[in-house]
Amino acid sequence: MECGFCEKYCPSKSLTLTPRQRIAVHREIKRLQALAHRSQEEESELLELKKGYEYEVVQTCAGCSMCAVACPLEIDSAKIANAYNNENARGIFLAKFLAKNLNKGVKVAKWGLNLAHCGSKIIGRERMKSLSLSLNEKFHTPIVPIFMPRANRYPLNSRIHGAKSVIYLSACLNRAFAPPALAKDKRSLQEVFENLCKKAKISVLYPESVKNFCCGKAFKNYTLKMPELNPLKAMTNELLSLSENGKIPLVCDHSACSAQLLSKLGEKLKIYDMSEFVEKEILAHLNIEPLEEDIGLFVVCSGKKCGFDVSLKKLASLCTKARVYEHKNTHCCGFAGDKGFIKPKLNANALKDLKNYFANLKITRFYSSSSTCEVGLSDATKEAWQHLIYLVDELSG
Repeated sequence: MECGFCEKYCPSKSLTLTPRQRIAVHREIKRLQALAHRSQEEESELLELKKGYEYEVVQTCAGCSMCAVACPLEIDSAKIANAYNNENARGIFLAKFLAKNLNKGVKVAKWGLNLAHCGSKIIGRERMKSLSLSLNEKFHTPIVPIFMPRANRYPLNSRIHGAKSVIYLSACLNRAFAPPALAKDKRSLQEVFENLCKKAKISVLYPESVKNFCCGKAFKNYTLKMPELNPLKAMTNELLSLSENGKIPLVCDHSACSAQLLSKLGEKLKIYDMSEFVEKEILAHLNIEPLEEDIGLFVVCSGKKCGFDVSLKKLASLCTKARVYEHKNTHCCGFAGDKGFIKPKLNANALKDLKNYFANLKITRFYSSSSTCEVGLSDATKEAWQHLIYLVDELSG
């Protein structure tokens, strides 16, 4: 089926290929490879298709699977890129090391963030971004966005506030990231969530191995062939024990990771995305004094697919007497985990319509639910985006 319903959902449309085109290229390569005898024209065609395959089909696929949401048959073209990456996995030794020593990987990430901010202070944020884009073009090194997160130094210690508890699984990215220097609220996301729980008299419990926690998405290029590389496997028994076999709920602070946890452990454990937990378990204990100004909201692709958007929109509407603006035709921001740092053109292409939409509105407060997506959204709009719970905490005293 090649109806094209999916094309408007794809963040790489007009940059490289759409899902329908990716499937067509993949199918044609397989057809040509299966031929017992190829003509010179067919050999040339195969060579040309394979030459552009990695960038056009794999590297610029965000892996968001929004194409499957739009497709009447739920065809997920992201599986093409995922399968290719697993078949051609690089850096397996490093992946194996990080899977068992994720805390060291987070420390290295924090070191990189400190280095990036040091450079930005010396030469300025705009020049640093421009320089990093030039280096990215030549050497494929990570870019340094204007709204680059700072290194997170907040200690993750359990906080006892009452008889009711929640287990907090802070994503590896959020253990590394603190809000950028240009953010309105520079507290770590963990501190903000703990403060909301304190208001609701809910104790916050961190697993002993939280420093090595990962939902597994960071290893998706390896786990089809080597499922044992998923760090979540090593934590499952601890989470079952700490949660009393699902009695105590778990909350995750990055929507993409929440979605991954639900897909892997949702049948065994009660798992909330942070926006859901705040709306369903904390909101009733808060006295929110709403703003009288418009705010911007973006529901990330995992939030749309898993239904977290219901909680986000309810919270946003309670936080202002004015309007909540969304650009509903941007279905995925294209940042795709760390891909926005390596393939910035994908993120820029995905957000060009959203950028123009918000440019015509006088909004200075923007909110979402995934720290990586917020980096790209911030650079596109020139205003800092933060998790919506920052606003909820601010307005609830």
